[in-house]
Amino acid sequence: MNGLATKDKLREIEKRFGIETTPVTVRGKTLQIAQVRDIERLVEKQFSREDPLADFPFWARIWEASIILADQLAQLEPVDGKEMLEIGAGIGLSGLFAAAFGHNVAITDYDQDALCFAMLSAEINGLDKVRFQTLDWCAPVLYKKYHYIIGSEVLFNEKLLLPLYELLQKALAPDGIVFFAHDKSRMSPCRFFDLAQKDFNPSLPQKLIFTSKLS
Repeated sequence: MNGLATKDKLREIEKRFGIETTPVTVRGKTLQIAQVRDIERLVEKQFSREDPLADFPFWARIWEASIILADQLAQLEPVDGKEMLEIGAGIGLSGLFAAAFGHNVAITDYDQDALCFAMLSAEINGLDKVRFQTLDWCAPVLYKKYHYIIGSEVLFNEKLLLPLYELLQKALAPDGIVFFAHDKSRMSPCRFFDLAQKDFNPSLPQKLIFTSKLS
């Protein structure tokens, strides 16, 4: 998505739903996060009664799990040559904070509207250690492996658990680490770990670290 296309898309979104920024602070660092001003209108436009999960704009809000994940990443020392991939990023809060704390981050999502907001936030906050890419878990196009893969609230749709697992196998470096944060009240994370346990455990180089939402 080039800069001109992004600006055109943001103008379109501003006209339809409005754009506002919300200050979020993690470990003493505050970022202005761009969001849809009229989320209810966006939901009404995209909601599908046939398949509520298919087009529901989960990306349009700040999830508590993304802040918890950002806090954990803020404590992770950046290492030269080790890049981070955020999947299902939505408006990209976790990846943006990771970049703010010195990591090189690729922020990805299937929805281009979401990426536009993440790109706007990066511009507002002067973040340059970040790039953006659309990514379809069912047909991923990736040209490298990443030492860190991060995601918050990415385990909500059981239909996507297997594609997500296969994406991790393809994209994670041999000694890589996956950081997931999720609402612990949902069952999908448990089913995902049942699927992934043979490839991710403390005795193997690749690791999966899961952080639950506290409430």
